Amino acid sequence: MRAITEKLGLFGLPNYLGLLLVSVLPGVAVEIPYVEDFEDELADEFVVGGGLNNGQATGEAEWSVVDNGQGGFAYQLDHWVMSPEGTTNNAAIQNFVRLPVTNLAGNDFKISVEARVIEEASLNAFIGLFAMNTEGMNAIARSSYNMRFFIAGHNSGRIRLDRSGTQDTNLYNTEPNLVIDTETTYTLTLSGTYDVNGALTIEAAATDGTSTVTSTRVDPEPLVEPWFGLLGQMNVVSSTEPEAQIVHFDNLTFEPIVTEEVLPLSIVAEGEGFQLSWPSQPGMLYAVRSSAALSSEVTEWTLVEEDLAAAETGFNTYSIAETDEARFFVVEEYAMPPVVLLEEGFEGADGSLPSGWTTGANEGDGMATAWEVGSPIVTGPEDAFGGSHCIGTNLSGDYGLHTDIWLRTPEIDLTGVSEASLVFQQFRDIEEEWDWGAIRVLRASDGTPLGDELVSAVDGTGTEWEERTYEFPPEAMGEAVKVEFQFKSDHLGNEAGWYLDDVMITVPAG
Repeated sequence: MRAITEKLGLFGLPNYLGLLLVSVLPGVAVEIPYVEDFEDELADEFVVGGGLNNGQATGEAEWSVVDNGQGGFAYQLDHWVMSPEGTTNNAAIQNFVRLPVTNLAGNDFKISVEARVIEEASLNAFIGLFAMNTEGMNAIARSSYNMRFFIAGHNSGRIRLDRSGTQDTNLYNTEPNLVIDTETTYTLTLSGTYDVNGALTIEAAATDGTSTVTSTRVDPEPLVEPWFGLLGQMNVVSSTEPEAQIVHFDNLTFEPIVTEEVLPLSIVAEGEGFQLSWPSQPGMLYAVRSSAALSSEVTEWTLVEEDLAAAETGFNTYSIAETDEARFFVVEEYAMPPVVLLEEGFEGADGSLPSGWTTGANEGDGMATAWEVGSPIVTGPEDAFGGSHCIGTNLSGDYGLHTDIWLRTPEIDLTGVSEASLVFQQFRDIEEEWDWGAIRVLRASDGTPLGDELVSAVDGTGTEWEERTYEFPPEAMGEAVKVEFQFKSDHLGNEAGWYLDDVMITVPAG
């Protein structure tokens, strides 16, 4: 189902919601999901920055594309070196790489990267991912969501998730820390999910392939159109010796997470009211719903109109009378219901087959079992699935031995049809592996099987009615056909049998 959303203000002025998934830097064309494997030099549209956040130390850092020693290339944060001018606390070199994409507010997202520590340092250091709202050379000092995966220092193996630029408490993971070494590839992920009220849940995760640490926070007033990228920081804590840390990053990926396709809905004034318009597709229907608030599920909104057919022009319109309050509108798109070629619930008199249905037996049948219509009151299910009747094998008792019987539908004309489906309810209590049911499509004129069997081994015991759906084989298209239900048993052991109800054959509408 596609949801086409729009907000109508008090004076009929539209606020466009969900029209775009991703915006990119001017003049830059990128594919979504955006994946950077660093097989070549870093693309020009990347923004690379870094610097000290404390003037009491001197240092340098460098990003470069290097051979990762594993048959590929990686982006390396190298020469992450600090030379303190004296005893100091928390002087830091920070570096970041910003991707050439942003995410519009309201769209779920995920950014991930693989990281490997090449050279360890004893000082406090971390790497991570960020969603930064404000451009600048210091990713953490700006307003951003950032996850920090500590690769050295007293927090080694932990992650921390926070929103910089606020006084919010930093959120560390509560799981056991990961072990940091130079042999493991760690995958870092920062994801965001919006709820119906616009609040954003941010989750940070780090895994070594075996264990995972996570941290989650909820922001009721999330950042708007954040940037995304990598970050790294190394701190000097009362040290007088230079230190270095080298990390390789690979397969940096950004993707919007789309849970449903959203199409534009426009609103224009029309007399004292207004008109909704949206692009439509043949074979689809549309419903208009409305609500004064976004606090409930769309399916609970007031239904204004339903089953609106797609316009031949490919663009539907719907007029709304004047409203004196702010309201939200949504247009839902859904497939037209299928055309039903056969529908049978076996609700005729006991023992009476519906018109056009036939039964019979194959050579070798022991004449101990028959397809019967009626109420399953002796064995098998407690009741029919729908109504009071179904059809089954020996409704008055268990099926017999040496059984080979069939049940066939009336003739179904599939001329001009490209696909068809069989849908029915079944209850099964059949000796497993030895007795079985099968379903196939036959040419109506001579009983020749068309294509593969829909199912070739219905056996075992269920506890309730089960719905089953099977697609007709391509060989049946364009033919006049019948569907055959065959039941067969061997010479040892028997159970209640196979019961069918609410059999339906459909083809797509249009």
